[in-house]
Amino acid sequence: MKIFYRPYRAAIFLFMAAIMLASCGKFGEITIGAPDEIQVKGFEDNYLILSLSLPINNPTVHKIQLKEIDLRVFINNRYIGKLVVDEKLTIKPKSSSMYFLPVKIRLANLLNTAFIMINLRKGQQVEFRFEGNIIVKTLILTRSIEINELRRITI
Repeated sequence: MKIFYRPYRAAIFLFMAAIMLASCGKFGEITIGAPDEIQVKGFEDNYLILSLSLPINNPTVHKIQLKEIDLRVFINNRYIGKLVVDEKLTIKPKSSSMYFLPVKIRLANLLNTAFIMINLRKGQQVEFRFEGNIIVKTLILTRSIEINELRRITI
């Protein structure tokens, strides 16, 4: 009976080793461009609902799935709230395309956020800062990527 199981154990070990080696490739430099379009959908409870149109370039041969986004949002160095994404985003391999991402910002203080939004003027340059982690998955490999991004946008 032991002779019967040894070839299977060796085959299973080789199969698992091949999967592990194939999935442990490096994440390539995935680039996320500036949003082409930001639509404010409105307020619901304590959330600011937005729809983003993001150009994303994935040069890797793996499909990448955004599992969790934990980002704190700042406007002109004032904390606004936490970015929440309800839908999982799957980025196609070897692609450069536009992705539509519905997001919510759970506002820390509704009155403070409203005051900041009212004081924004057309033509003014606004500084957005995002800090936190994004958890991505490809095959069986999961990685947490630290984000500390600063973007200046003219309204």
